[in-house]
Amino acid sequence: MYHGSYESVFDATEIFFISVHMLFPTFVACAHVSMMTFLLAVNSYVLWTTFCAFFKTTI
Repeated sequence: MYHGSYESVFDATEIFFISVHMLFPTFVACAHVSMMTFLLAVNSYVLWTTFCAFFKTTI
């Protein structure tokens, strides 16, 4: 009886770890993509404002 319950707990833990291993790379990839998009947006905003200021001072 104890052996059976122990095995079911082990199976549940194994399933849990497999699902975590499946989901974690997806989460990391999504976080990476959103962070890169955010950095790209900030960089383009800074470049655009710098360009506008330079353009205004030139003209």
